[in-house]
Amino acid sequence: MKPCRKCGEVKPLTAFYKHRQMLDGYLHTCKVCSRKAAKQNRDSKLDYYQAVDRLRQYEGGDRRVSPRKHQPPNRQKQTVRMAVHRAIATGKLRRPERCTQCRQSKTVQAHHSDYGRPLEVEWLCQQCHGRVHRRHSIDEARARVAKGNHDRP
Repeated sequence: MKPCRKCGEVKPLTAFYKHRQMLDGYLHTCKVCSRKAAKQNRDSKLDYYQAVDRLRQYEGGDRRVSPRKHQPPNRQKQTVRMAVHRAIATGKLRRPERCTQCRQSKTVQAHHSDYGRPLEVEWLCQQCHGRVHRRHSIDEARARVAKGNHDRP
């Protein structure tokens, strides 16, 4: 038996959806309240969900299709990422404990400044990695404006 956080009723676990990330393995709201919240959410954002539904229908019903404009995968990026993963697995590369920019002990990500050199990486935490990419995007936008091209690539 478990209380629902929405309606407050104490119900058996079968009245709750399973969820691996919850401590007890079940959502905090019962199935009835979860369905009601999902319906309210859909009704409040009806235009968005109708666009998503149209896209799914157009894409063959695949529920994993993003509602955003689909971009083809960058093969070179994928190849380089896999090379880094293989190098780490075989011991050719070692993932450090600290970010090379802020020096904090965090989980780090491999940043490539040049995909032509796949094993030359800078190890950055998520915040620093995002900062580097935002700075790169701003620099690209400034270069486009300087050339007179205001459109995105």
